[in-house]
Amino acid sequence: VHFGPAGWEIRPVSGEVLRQAWRAWDRTTWGHTINALLRFEGDRIVKEGLWAGQYKDACTETNGVFWIASSEGVVRYAPFLWQTPPELRERSDLVHAFAEDEAGRVWAAAAEGLLVLERGGWSAVRLPEGYEPDFSARDALFVLPGGDILLATARPLVYAPATGRFRELTRA
Repeated sequence: VHFGPAGWEIRPVSGEVLRQAWRAWDRTTWGHTINALLRFEGDRIVKEGLWAGQYKDACTETNGVFWIASSEGVVRYAPFLWQTPPELRERSDLVHAFAEDEAGRVWAAAAEGLLVLERGGWSAVRLPEGYEPDFSARDALFVLPGGDILLATARPLVYAPATGRFRELTRA
């Protein structure tokens, strides 16, 4: 039973004896039986692959984080500290470095380009055709005087936000 925008709704769970159900931080509905942890996705019910013995109890915090008590111990389910922003979920490349410029924009260096957070939204700037960054642990992203962005990799690259152009740095 759930109270939704249209009033009370009944969501049957066929073949299961549901012991508890609750809302998590992302507005998803969860529940548990004695042997399964369930996530409700619309009309679908997904059994989570978490094995924790028999599920005994669930406790939610006010922010939607929840705890499961089981015969094997206690499990906490909470969002990751770093989450992909909704507008970047289709991207699969990893972020290797961050920098913030004087205008308050946050820049991120990724394998396919630069990502920039400004005015509350993310956008992407593709790297020049044929440029393949070879990221390593010591690479970084720097804001240069004047506002240009330096991608400091084995092949350094400078991006000028004012013109939207890249240039490679070469050693003289």
